Amino acid sequence: MSAFFFALNRDQSEFDPKIARDMMRQLNVFGHDQACLQVQTNFALGYQSLWTVPEEVGEVQPLYKQQQGCWFLFDGRIDNRSFLLDALNVMSASSISDAQLMLLFYSTFGTQRLNEVIGPFVFVVF
Repeated sequence: MSAFFFALNRDQSEFDPKIARDMMRQLNVFGHDQACLQVQTNFALGYQSLWTVPEEVGEVQPLYKQQQGCWFLFDGRIDNRSFLLDALNVMSASSISDAQLMLLFYSTFGTQRLNEVIGPFVFVVF
């Protein structure tokens, strides 16, 4: 089971990297495959990975979509991958993780079609 956190200073004050590292340490029990911490001006994102399916191996989160300037965190499983890939006209599915698939689906359709995604998952877009 992977885990993530997202923390935001709503007053726009600088996020303390020490606090982010302390928060990240709390996620160690949730995975041992990959850990990634991003501390930005007024927010921090941390992801601790436990790769359980082949599509996840090597994936590093959080993901960043530069065109939209958004950060993305995902944990869970998509059970109808082939349906989403068809909706997106993506032919090669072997190299796309569930997190990348969800980010692509969300970037393409926004919240309008989220009810079409089947599986246990949670995600954050910021």
